[in-house]
This record gives sequence, C-alpha cells and structure tokens, in this order.
Amino acid sequence: TPLEIRTFINRCSATCEGAFVLFDGECGITEAFSPSSPPSSPSPNPTPSTSSCICITVYAPVCARVGEGPPSTYSNSCRAGCEGATVLYEGECAQ
Repeated sequence: TPLEIRTFINRCSATCEGAFVLFDGECGITEAFSPSSPPSSPSPNPTPSTSSCICITVYAPVCARVGEGPPSTYSNSCRAGCEGATVLYEGECAQ
C-alpha cells in the first residue's frame, strides 16, 4: 500500500496525527512511496512518545486502536495519535 508524504507545521502536529517523521523541513516529494522502498533518512525515533506529545485538553472523543489491538476511546484525536493509535471514527467506542 502506498504511503502519503506530506509536510506538517511541526513535529508535534505530525506526532499527534500518528505520522512517521521522515526528516525536518518541507517535503519536496509529491508522490507516494511503498513501504518496501521508503526514503533513505527516516527519523531515528518513529514511535510517538506520550512524554513529548502535547495536546489541547478538549474532550472530543474518538474511537481508535493501536495496530490490531482492541478499539479504545481516547479523549481526542491528538491523544490517540500520541499513543500511536489509528482513529476509527469520532465518538466513544461502542460497548
């Protein structure tokens, strides 16, 4: 599956959206790449870290999950991204 390469305003924004930071600076590549042939200079720390992730404290729940794990409710999409979770839908997870 091709991956999207896009520029974020800062590392925090990228991390909060669960993105893998490839390098600092603006993206010059406009096409997608395959996971089997990623760019040659990925970030040394691709996993989001909750200690370096700052989110606003607004309760706008989302249902998200990490990998193939069970869905969990996060307080907002930023918090989900900080935990490395992929948002499935807005709102609390169904019981």
